[in-house]
Amino acid sequence: MTPRVGPEGGSAQRVWLGPDELAAWRAYLRGHASVTRALDRKDWRAYAECFTEDGSFEIMGQARHGREEIAAGPVRDLERYDRLQHFSANHSIAVDGDSAEVSHYLIGVHVPSADDPSVHADIGGRYDCRCVRTDAGWKFAEMRLEIIWTAGHDFGVEPRERDAA
Repeated sequence: MTPRVGPEGGSAQRVWLGPDELAAWRAYLRGHASVTRALDRKDWRAYAECFTEDGSFEIMGQARHGREEIAAGPVRDLERYDRLQHFSANHSIAVDGDSAEVSHYLIGVHVPSADDPSVHADIGGRYDCRCVRTDAGWKFAEMRLEIIWTAGHDFGVEPRERDAA
């Protein structure tokens, strides 16, 4: 078993990861790295593949359901930026068989013009997710991003066509 130290009830306690949980942890980290890499590269197909077919994603009061709608969100929200860079930290995972509850923090940097990288829209937030083990590996079934702070240029999500009508 591998030890990790983390908050439990407001105090730091040693928690032991068993082999199944450690394998799920590693798979989750690879999966989340795939999400951030796909966002930063604007590879929307790879981004969609990180979710289950019927997955859901919630951001700033907007709920997106199914891979197609989930991938359409960052196309609307992030295509206007020339450069993107997303960081995550403080990952926590609780595995229960073929399901896992995960949480981590995010900092996202969004640069509108590569010609002026000193201008950007930054966000900080927390992801709360539910992942499931599938034949294709661990996938995100539910993902919720709570924006905690913003800095620099305004950041927001664009309305979906059906929301704008």
